[in-house]
Amino acid sequence: MDEQDRPEEERGPSRSQRKRDLEAVAELARQLVELPVASLERIPLDAHLREEVDEGRRLHQRGARKRQLKLIAALLREADHEAIQEAYTALSRPAPGERAELKAIERWRERLLAEGAEGDAALTELVETFPAIDVQRLRQLQRTARRPSSEEKGKKAGREIFQLVAEQLRRT
Repeated sequence: MDEQDRPEEERGPSRSQRKRDLEAVAELARQLVELPVASLERIPLDAHLREEVDEGRRLHQRGARKRQLKLIAALLREADHEAIQEAYTALSRPAPGERAELKAIERWRERLLAEGAEGDAALTELVETFPAIDVQRLRQLQRTARRPSSEEKGKKAGREIFQLVAEQLRRT
């Protein structure tokens, strides 16, 4: 009885599926090497795998790093890579409280970037809520973001406003 005559359940995953699985494990290895050390501490890795990930972080030559990533991927396949993937996914997803915080920051930014009196009223309210905020910098960023001539500078100013508001929210 050859491979094609057996029922589908007995055949196992297709060659394409096995390849996708190997690529997913290789991508997980790359993501682990690029994670900040504090985040990496929260992922369940055995000692040997952790050493190899640390070694991969130190390597910067293209060939050496590529070989190290292959080694890490092989070790991940031997380990419980599904649990490691779940832990990594949980790290990259904001917690419900963080999501609410990000939405609040975004609402402040949108109000501050609104044209005319709406943006000025939002600025006044923000200063009342967070008296330690750098008002002069915030006004400068508002003007830059509202200026129609420089789209790229406007986007950058919007990001900086987001960071300023986030910094103030996290201090309280």
